[in-house]
Amino acid sequence: MDTKNTNIFIRVGLVIVLAVAVTLYLSSQQKETTTSESLESAVVQEDTETTGQLEPAEETEQTEINMQDNTEEVVETQEVADENPATNEIPGQYVEYYDGIIQATSGEKVLFFHADWCIQCRRLEDDITAQGVPSGVTIIEVDFDNSQDLRSKYSVNQQTTLVRVGNTGEELAKYSAYSSPDFQSVLSGLNLL
Repeated sequence: MDTKNTNIFIRVGLVIVLAVAVTLYLSSQQKETTTSESLESAVVQEDTETTGQLEPAEETEQTEINMQDNTEEVVETQEVADENPATNEIPGQYVEYYDGIIQATSGEKVLFFHADWCIQCRRLEDDITAQGVPSGVTIIEVDFDNSQDLRSKYSVNQQTTLVRVGNTGEELAKYSAYSSPDFQSVLSGLNLL
């Protein structure tokens, strides 16, 4: 046998060995998965036997019955809530400005003139999200750098200025939070406490 044929036989042998190794590896992985599934199944079955929990088919039927019961309770709760307007408060929100948002938003509205590069703005925003916006109040984040028309309308010259507005956009109160960027000061300064 010459050297060229020997190299070919060695290469073919290596390919065969590699193919067998890959096949064995994949087969062992499949066995591990099957064994793992069998163990999980056994544990679930043992739990069912010891705790008296429902079998999967029975559990599905029971879940459907519970869902129907819960739906009826939700409908009844909603009817009670509709009768009592005090419980129907609007959840507090922190949203971005878009044209028409003032008219589309109910409750108290506050424009927050915010700039991403402004450290005080980010501090105030973090404080707002940490404390949460009170029910009935919507904080509307306005891009300070790209909202010249709103800045002009409300005479805003500094970021971290907040303007409380009415339903038609009229200014009700204004507060600059630059020196004190905390949400409680804002709420107090805008008479929202």
